[in-house]
Amino acid sequence: MERHRALWMYLEDKTDIYRKPVKLLHVAPEDMLFKRFAQEANIDYYPADILPYLYQKGTKYLDLLDPDIPDNTFDVILCNHVFAYIHDDKKAIRNVYKMLKPGGWGILQVALDPTKAETHEDLTITDPKERERVFGLNDHVRLYGLDYKDTLEAAGFEVRVDDYTAEFTDDEIFKYGFWKGDPFYVVTKKL
Repeated sequence: MERHRALWMYLEDKTDIYRKPVKLLHVAPEDMLFKRFAQEANIDYYPADILPYLYQKGTKYLDLLDPDIPDNTFDVILCNHVFAYIHDDKKAIRNVYKMLKPGGWGILQVALDPTKAETHEDLTITDPKERERVFGLNDHVRLYGLDYKDTLEAAGFEVRVDDYTAEFTDDEIFKYGFWKGDPFYVVTKKL
């Protein structure tokens, strides 16, 4: 997918994830990233999801609402397009914050409508067709707006919104198959 290609390049271009030892939590592990992280000698890799059987062998069970992982465990956390499925996303985000070591960083992507200032959430919508119409997918319970940054900051994160695609020409965007204007939400936990 577009977001996977962009993340692959972002991790190589803008982070040190492949250059120093890191303990990495990868929630809902994308297949192509799973394969890359699993083979990297410097990465102590922990792929996890609430439905681990849907992913590569070796993916562990993890409920972000009740994680059985000590605080301050991971140097890096990648959690992409997960929070829109979780009814209590703010609790899940707080738990991600707790699991990250002080000085650690993460990328926490969501489905976001950049034309909306506020996140639209309605837990009373249960009909899959209506959810798809309102939130974009039939199992989402919200569509984030630009206030997503505020939600991450309220959990304790320092947040940098990095529009990586702005560094590319339109021809390069087409070549790599990116979505233009789909920024990365890069979070850090203060020391």
